[in-house]
Amino acid sequence: MAHLNVIVPSEIDYWPYSYPDNPVSTTTEFAGPDSRELYERNLKYLPQDWIYRKTDIEYSFNSSRLRMNKDIENVDQSYILFSGTSYTMGVGIKEEDRFSEKISKQLNLDFINFAGPTYSVKIQTISFFNLLKTNLPLPKVLVVEYAPEIGYTFYNNGNFVCANKPFLKHLQGHDTQADVYKTLLDTDFFFQEANIYRNMLIGTCKRLGIKMLEVSFNINDRFVTENGILSIDDEYKGVDISTELARDVRIHNGNYSAHPGTGIHQLITDRLLKLI
Repeated sequence: MAHLNVIVPSEIDYWPYSYPDNPVSTTTEFAGPDSRELYERNLKYLPQDWIYRKTDIEYSFNSSRLRMNKDIENVDQSYILFSGTSYTMGVGIKEEDRFSEKISKQLNLDFINFAGPTYSVKIQTISFFNLLKTNLPLPKVLVVEYAPEIGYTFYNNGNFVCANKPFLKHLQGHDTQADVYKTLLDTDFFFQEANIYRNMLIGTCKRLGIKMLEVSFNINDRFVTENGILSIDDEYKGVDISTELARDVRIHNGNYSAHPGTGIHQLITDRLLKLI
């Protein structure tokens, strides 16, 4: 992804929030950091038994720009709401290999895959409450894959402004928010904010009878460790690149990285199903 669009025009109470660069009602071969250019480069350097040499991936986006085959209004009344980042979106793997689809299949429930690259703990919470304002039925289960605690969302002049350390170079025109964000990095503001929004989700789900499950890939976040949130280490261990890493493999200084592969999604599936 040459440029990450972190300025998201939206009414503050609109649902569903979605990443603006995702297409509408379209199926594509590549999306975001899982680009054709990267794939063709990887074909030159990765092992001959790399599974994605012969495994095609499709990204099906619905009318709400979410990576789903169904439009929201066609989802069954009994469903699971998955809320997360690009990891839950399943960048670099087939849709049926995502933990959202695997868990839904195991529980025989439909699902909404509410996820993307600019989804912070704050925007996940705002969006959950915006969902409650719609006429859609309540989910039976809410599965939250938390963004890093330092991922934060401001609202400015009709835009959600998504701030994170890697995003700062993309915040042109929102210098005040960028300056505030950098100042707050020296405090525990983001940790405390994440706790506030988490408590809002927990309390509301308890009152409404929604089963809530939590998971994070940020194993060292204070927010994760102090709250005892299930954490998954997605760092490449060098065992099987085809299952540990998704298709968007990058090599930097001899180190491999990518979104979580099919094996990591299976691990999440197994761990979360034990909590239900």
